[in-house]
Amino acid sequence: MIAAITDGSRSEAERKAIALLRSGGITGWTANAPVCGYVVDLAFVEQKVAIDIDGFVRRSIARNRAERGFEL
Repeated sequence: MIAAITDGSRSEAERKAIALLRSGGITGWTANAPVCGYVVDLAFVEQKVAIDIDGFVRRSIARNRAERGFEL
């Protein structure tokens, strides 16, 4: 839990992504970076790359809506 607080991650999926970046020695990223009025999960600011990670709950909501005929 302490690692989650210090790296700024908010979900298990974000924590896994951060662990992969760290284990691969990939640097230069920021967690929960403000970009144009939004907060993106991971950002490589110098490269102008933003990554948004949707975990299981979000995917399940989208899938449920799609199955019910909601337009996504």
